[in-house]
Amino acid sequence: MAKERPVDREERTKLAAAVAAEGCSDGKMEYDDDDGHYEVDDVQCADGRKYDFKFDKAFKLIEKQLDN
Repeated sequence: MAKERPVDREERTKLAAAVAAEGCSDGKMEYDDDDGHYEVDDVQCADGRKYDFKFDKAFKLIEKQLDN
């Protein structure tokens, strides 16, 4: 079972900037302690679709998956 926690203010600011750099916005942000990465779910992108993103500890995008 994954151990996820809410992100703090600094992490939220960095994640929001990383999401915006992908041409997207919003999303539910959390940190996954088990996998050591950040997750942003239900991100709204410019193409009109929603995605789930994963970022590494340096806030680099490592996965972008279409949200079903």
